[in-house]
Amino acid sequence: MNILLTGIQWSGKGTQASRILERYDLAFFETGAALRRFAEGSSDRARETREILNAGKLVPTDVVVTVLQEFLHVHQWKSALFDSLIRSAEQDEKIWPVIGHMTVLFFDIDEETAITRLLGRKIDPVTKEVFGPGIETNPKTGNTLITRDDDTPEAIRNRIEWSKRDTLPLLDGWRARGWDVHTVDASRTPDEVFDTVRAVLDPILMRDD
Repeated sequence: MNILLTGIQWSGKGTQASRILERYDLAFFETGAALRRFAEGSSDRARETREILNAGKLVPTDVVVTVLQEFLHVHQWKSALFDSLIRSAEQDEKIWPVIGHMTVLFFDIDEETAITRLLGRKIDPVTKEVFGPGIETNPKTGNTLITRDDDTPEAIRNRIEWSKRDTLPLLDGWRARGWDVHTVDASRTPDEVFDTVRAVLDPILMRDD
């Protein structure tokens, strides 16, 4: 069973993904991190992808599919967790046949709360882990955190706007397709959000010892 996390940027998907992976035996595909790793390459396609990401725009679907297929080849016998894998109708059309049925967790949060959170986040430049406001060093690696190049107010608003325009309308189509779509109130504390997540996933993923 594959799990898809979706919602506008900084709705808490990354925080909940970490907790999900601690509780359940899943492979993990974090779309943004996978694309940023691809963009670090020296090819023309990698440089083009890097420019698109820095502008806060949507990466071409063929790049997403290429990165996804490599992941699926490596983890072909394991259930997986996908963070923000499908972000547009075009991606949905091309990725759905590759990935199959999904259980969807939609993290619902208002735009201004998400923007406030995004403006304060930083990443580990080596591991690409994401941290919230007030944290300057990765406690696990000791690396000094940095602000992502694409975390400018303009780029953040661009990403949220195309999420609202292109991604959120997909929810009704997924329901019609037969996917299980669960709405999670992402404005609450991480612990409260994870209580809801566990209520959805435990019956699906927990196995008897």
